[in-house]
Amino acid sequence: MNDLDKVIEAIELDAVSGSSALADRLIITLIKLEPQLTLHDKQIVIEKVDRLLIKKPFFAVLRHFVETLKKSGKSWSTLLKEYKDNYDGLILKISEQLVSITKPHPKVLLLHSHSKTIVSVFEAMTLNNIEAKILQTWSEPEKEGVIQAERLQNLGFSVQLVD
Repeated sequence: MNDLDKVIEAIELDAVSGSSALADRLIITLIKLEPQLTLHDKQIVIEKVDRLLIKKPFFAVLRHFVETLKKSGKSWSTLLKEYKDNYDGLILKISEQLVSITKPHPKVLLLHSHSKTIVSVFEAMTLNNIEAKILQTWSEPEKEGVIQAERLQNLGFSVQLVD
């Protein structure tokens, strides 16, 4: 359970990653720990993750995973594998579908903070040869916007950081 405590603490302190990345980190840890967990251990895991959700209330993917874990009648090993298989890469798939359906042709976009989902939309735009100029806020206090700006520049977009 020490590994789980470390992962939960890292998730609590993480001010950059999105909900899906945090859920993925938790799922990977639980997949590793699951064979050793007793029924009592699993109840402790649920309690710890519930406390985590109080601190990260707006993380929808993380919340969905935890609610699925609590409500499912399946074994944890089956549920964890199915969840990982079903949701792995889902954001990119949704982004690709969104871009292919809407065919956006923006000239200038203003972005705030950092979101893996937003980066995924721009990855899909790159795959569809859609160009855009991006104004990206710094996003205080963690400067998450700088991280997103770098990721978008690496995809070939023109990005200007703004206050």
